[in-house]
Amino acid sequence: MENHQPTIDSRLTTAFGWHRGRDTNYKYKKLSRGADIRLLRLKRGSGDDRISISLQCAKLGGKPHYEALSYAWGDNHETHKMYIDGHVMMVTANLHSALRGVRSKNCSRILWVDAMSINQDDIEERDEQVQKMKMVYKSAGRVIVWLGDEAPQDVIAFQMIQAFNDCADLHGYRVYVPPNEPFPAGNETAVLKMDSFIGSNYTASQLRIFGDFLCRPWFRRLWVVQEIAFHQEVKMICGAQQTNWFSFWRFIRRLATHVQQMALGHENPHFLKCIISTGMARETVLYGGLVDSGSDHKYLSKQTHHSFIFLYHSTRFHLATDPKDRIYALHGFLDPEDSQNIAVDYSKSCKELYKRVSEYCITDKKDLFCLQFVGGPSRKSLDLPSWVPDWDALNGNDQPLMFLFGEAAGT
Repeated sequence: MENHQPTIDSRLTTAFGWHRGRDTNYKYKKLSRGADIRLLRLKRGSGDDRISISLQCAKLGGKPHYEALSYAWGDNHETHKMYIDGHVMMVTANLHSALRGVRSKNCSRILWVDAMSINQDDIEERDEQVQKMKMVYKSAGRVIVWLGDEAPQDVIAFQMIQAFNDCADLHGYRVYVPPNEPFPAGNETAVLKMDSFIGSNYTASQLRIFGDFLCRPWFRRLWVVQEIAFHQEVKMICGAQQTNWFSFWRFIRRLATHVQQMALGHENPHFLKCIISTGMARETVLYGGLVDSGSDHKYLSKQTHHSFIFLYHSTRFHLATDPKDRIYALHGFLDPEDSQNIAVDYSKSCKELYKRVSEYCITDKKDLFCLQFVGGPSRKSLDLPSWVPDWDALNGNDQPLMFLFGEAAGT
């Protein structure tokens, strides 16, 4: 165990990239008796109207009506002032723009937002709430993805998604079918028609624009894998542009065969890998069945739980601000035994946490696969034993994502 114990402020800054700061004068009250979560009532407004919010406690078992927000935290050095029950709270610029973007002109909107629904200054509450996040997102009326403010060329990206889905509907293209159902006989023909549609209707310039759109930070954020995996209805918003996950994902599954034309490699080769792994994780959780993988069809068994090693290997190119979230952001996918043995505890140091996970995988699960992540040039100086991987370091052992979420998911 490390001798140096960080202060509360330093742990919060490490964990979330920022903390409330001196300008915040809102004081959280403990969750009321019997309540599980806090919900935001985002009061109506438009334009530059001041963002005003009230917090209310709720019990998940009571099936409260709310929507859950999924977003990237953004630049932790740029914050904006907001008002909760008349008191000031500082939030990141991206959260500020998200709340402004989803706010209704006509009525209040009830939301769950991690940065505000959880008292980030209370580590014990944060541990408890993170373990409930799967159910928070699963129980929401809808998940709203905020991709950020709209850039001038984003309208082209959304037009491409819409045009593809209009054509896919016309030709009956299906990206998956439920278990025990054969793929429609005409789907191979539909696949060819959709590939032809992409090749003949989208210019190289348009594909590059879409590639730039896919490089938005949300797509590579590790927490989003869990946030969208357990809900059927996911709405994606980028400024004034909107679509749903199904339409976006159906386009991505075919567009992936044209990845070279999107010129993703010149900036970040991992964005598309992250998007594919996020989408395939969602399909294994919600659907299973046959999935169009590009050149053929893969069978995915429906699995709501996966081993930690499988999850880590599949999401290792995603990003997390806090290195502990390499473990905790995957918690909702773990089976009950794993989740008990890898409990959320932000008071632990990274060294303690990484060692505990490795001990559990090797000793309890008899899984030596984790040892392949021990080496690598990205390993940091955490004073870890030689047999303990630095779970926050990218590993160069890059296996095809379709193997990870296809064949491996069915074993």
